[in-house]
Amino acid sequence: MRRSQRQVPPMLARQARCCVRIYAASTTLTKAFTGRLARSLTNRMTREMNHGDSHIAPYPVQAWFMGSLAKLAVGQGREDFGSLSTGQSVVLIRHDNARELMDELVRETPKVLCRVCLRE
Repeated sequence: MRRSQRQVPPMLARQARCCVRIYAASTTLTKAFTGRLARSLTNRMTREMNHGDSHIAPYPVQAWFMGSLAKLAVGQGREDFGSLSTGQSVVLIRHDNARELMDELVRETPKVLCRVCLRE
């Protein structure tokens, strides 16, 4: 199998699809995973750690703690304790397949360039 055709590990693909569908409209700013403020999809970990009485260690100590926890959680199939970092535009995701994304880019880019050229 060519490198570009390798499959995403099933656990990761399942986690991504599940989380994007369920939580796409629900992101939160949290220091829970690294000790630094970041946008993340809402899950059990962000809800519990963002609660006012939770103690979050400073970076990089918190990142080390959460990395250890994440390894255990993934090993047990617990997706609710993983770091689900995201940008602000997670709700705009339309593709979960790289080939579909590239096909659309190839198909749509000339149209966009034509519109830009016509404006000038």
